[in-house]
Amino acid sequence: MNTLRLLSTLLLLTAAAAAQAAGNITATYAMFQNGQHVGDVTEKFTRKGKTYRIESVTEAQGVFALFAKGAIRMVSSGEIDKNGLKPLRFEYHRGNDASKLATADFDWKANTLTLKSDGKTETLPLEPGTQDRISQNYQFMFVPQPALNITFPVTDGRSVDRQQYQLLGEEATETSDGKLKALRYSRVHQPNERAVDVWLASQRGYFPVRITILEGEKSKQEQVLTKFASH
Repeated sequence: MNTLRLLSTLLLLTAAAAAQAAGNITATYAMFQNGQHVGDVTEKFTRKGKTYRIESVTEAQGVFALFAKGAIRMVSSGEIDKNGLKPLRFEYHRGNDASKLATADFDWKANTLTLKSDGKTETLPLEPGTQDRISQNYQFMFVPQPALNITFPVTDGRSVDRQQYQLLGEEATETSDGKLKALRYSRVHQPNERAVDVWLASQRGYFPVRITILEGEKSKQEQVLTKFASH
C-alpha cells in the first residue's frame, strides 16, 4: 500500500513538473490525404501564468484551395493546473460563415458544458478532465509518460466523445528534424469507427509530431510536423 501511495505521489509530481515546464509553442504541420499534400496547419500555444490560449488554423494548399470554403480556425482558452489544461472556451470557425460556428463553454464550478451549433444550445454534465478538439493534443504534454492508457472526454462544440488511447510502444518517426523517437498511441475504436494514431516525441516534451486518421480502407489523413519552436 505504501508503494502504491509513493507511485501515485511521484506521478502527481511529474504531472505538476510538466505543467510548469511547458512554455510557448509555435508549430506547423503538413497535411496529407492519401499521400497528397492538401494543406498546412499552423498552431500557437501561448501561456501566461496559469492561463493558456491555443489557436490552430488549417488552410488548403495548391489546387485544393480552389475548392476549400475558407480556412478552418479553432481556438481554445482556459487555465492550467496540476492536471494540465482546463478549457474554459472552445470555438470552431469555418471560413467567415457564422452559421458554421460551433462553441463550447466549460463551467467547472457548476460542472456544466454548454454547446452551441446550428442555432441550437445544449447543456450537458461536465466530466472531470474534459478537453476540446485542439486542447486534447496539447494535454498529452501534461500526462506523466509513459502512460499505458490515456482517457479523456473530448468536445468539438457539437457533441462529446470519450476517447481512450493505448500505448503501442516507442518507435522512430520522420519529421522536419529527421527521425525522432516517439511514443506511439492508438485510439481504442470499433471496426466501423475511425482509427487514430498519435506519435509523441520525448525530445519535444511529448508534443504530437505525427497524427494519422484512417476512415475505412480508402481514406488516410496524415498530419506531420514540419516546424517547431518553443520558448
